[in-house]
Amino acid sequence: MVHVAYEHVEDPNQFTKLLEDAEKPLYPGCTIFTKLSASMRRHLLGELEQAFPDEVEAYRSCFISLFFGFDD
Repeated sequence: MVHVAYEHVEDPNQFTKLLEDAEKPLYPGCTIFTKLSASMRRHLLGELEQAFPDEVEAYRSCFISLFFGFDD
């Protein structure tokens, strides 16, 4: 299946890098995120922020308050 996808990309080197990033941990010793998964999450958060800016800001405020004890 990877071979089929590889044949249909514009830049095979970029595709190969994505495959490699899917295997690399985000930082040494990280077992939860890979470089690719972190990049995808950052991209999706940006998309959500464009579509729902008020909701994302409210979530950030709640997250900061709950986990770091700060109030706006």
